[in-house]
Amino acid sequence: MSVFKRTIKGKKSRNYTLQYTDENGVMRRKASGTSDKRLATQLRDKEVDRVRKIRSGLVSPTEERMRDESRKPLAGHVADYLAACRGQGQDKRAVEDKTRALEDWFLDVAGDNLDAIRADKVDTALSALQASGRSARTVNLKLEAASSLLNWCVKNQRLTSNPLRVIPKRNVILDRRVVRRVLTEQETTALVAVARQQTVEHLAVAEARGREDRGAPYRALWYLFPLHAGLRRGDNMRMTWGDLDLKAKTPTLTIRGGKAKTRVDVLPLRAVLVSELKRLKPKNVLPSARVFPTAVTHATRKKDLLRAGIVLEKPEGRADLHALRHTFGTRLAEQGCPPAKLQKLMRHATIELTMRYYVHLDVESLAEGLELLPRIERAS
Repeated sequence: MSVFKRTIKGKKSRNYTLQYTDENGVMRRKASGTSDKRLATQLRDKEVDRVRKIRSGLVSPTEERMRDESRKPLAGHVADYLAACRGQGQDKRAVEDKTRALEDWFLDVAGDNLDAIRADKVDTALSALQASGRSARTVNLKLEAASSLLNWCVKNQRLTSNPLRVIPKRNVILDRRVVRRVLTEQETTALVAVARQQTVEHLAVAEARGREDRGAPYRALWYLFPLHAGLRRGDNMRMTWGDLDLKAKTPTLTIRGGKAKTRVDVLPLRAVLVSELKRLKPKNVLPSARVFPTAVTHATRKKDLLRAGIVLEKPEGRADLHALRHTFGTRLAEQGCPPAKLQKLMRHATIELTMRYYVHLDVESLAEGLELLPRIERAS
């Protein structure tokens, strides 16, 4: 065990190299990073002491590795974690959200390394974020991204435990920024009719100009899917023709890589969707081709709602594309769909989520429920 300056091509290096035997009996050489022999000797002695503790059972190799990892720059762990997320094939948008939360926020409040992370400091930063006007949901997403990072560090033996596990999530029920409303049957019928009319007009204009409007024929279908299958905007955009089985006795749609990430959902399709899909499906289309060649933009959707005479903002909530999913859930509940089936059709992890946010029952609906009770006739 020694410290020495290596000779490379007849020239001695500036800094000292440490030489010692590790806990497995293997001779190791390690750069000291210093030209000071006294300091290099101290570093060698530190390595020798570390090996002695491991051999005597005072410190395990895993604990030693965690200690070294916890002192490395936090930015390196963040980069490794995000690379692992991409390698696992996580949704691109989800990884982008994690990147923003970790690189643009967590690195500024957490400290230089894993050892520096303190739950109270992070909790204070989250409270300040909410006090600045950010929603409880946004604050929770920041916390979830940071906790996911630290849980990954624990799993990969970079950290003993997640210090943020004690931080409670903010109450999103008391701080809902966007509340959707249920559209009436008259409103949804008018919206689909407007979409069909706009399709005719857009195709006529495109033909007159000698152009092709690939997205126009699918405009009504863009609204029919959330209305009759409860799909989200991202579900529409990711759907391929290979995800659809239109020839089965019960036609189905398979959803992969949705909001549930790794879960695969198979949904039955209503006849109105099946007939529309069969009418629009191109000949010899590849299974990997997207059902919607282009997305209906937010601006176009807003114009369609207004053309249909739908008020965008009411005291009871907003009318937008996601409101059609709320309408889907509420109509199923009003028709007596059992909770277990309703949860599956909405693709929620819990029935509480379905009932709390996606089922809007007004007084008239509740009154109809009361009528299901048996009548008690007055005794003569």
